[in-house]
Amino acid sequence: MAGLVRINNEAIARIASIAVKEVPGVVGVSSGFRIGRFSIWGGVRVDANETEIKIRVPIAVEYGVHLPRVAVEVQERVREAVSRMTDINVIEVDVSVQEIKEASLRGGVR
Repeated sequence: MAGLVRINNEAIARIASIAVKEVPGVVGVSSGFRIGRFSIWGGVRVDANETEIKIRVPIAVEYGVHLPRVAVEVQERVREAVSRMTDINVIEVDVSVQEIKEASLRGGVR
């Protein structure tokens, strides 16, 4: 079948954002916007072309979690989800821990 299939950077950022939120200990990511050729969704920054993707993810985590372990799991989950859903090579996933949230007395995070 003839034709072109394009995957918008915002769609890639959304995939990554959902994958990040599945990691235990991650509270979330910051709000999103667009800067030039970079797409940012939910704090996730994507730089992509037809053959490879670079992703930057600022995260907020729960107090007490092991930061390196959480960051590595974020990298793995984002890389796997984006690669599986797009068939584009994810060459880099940079994770930046931006916030530490403390658990409230009722068991939630604030």
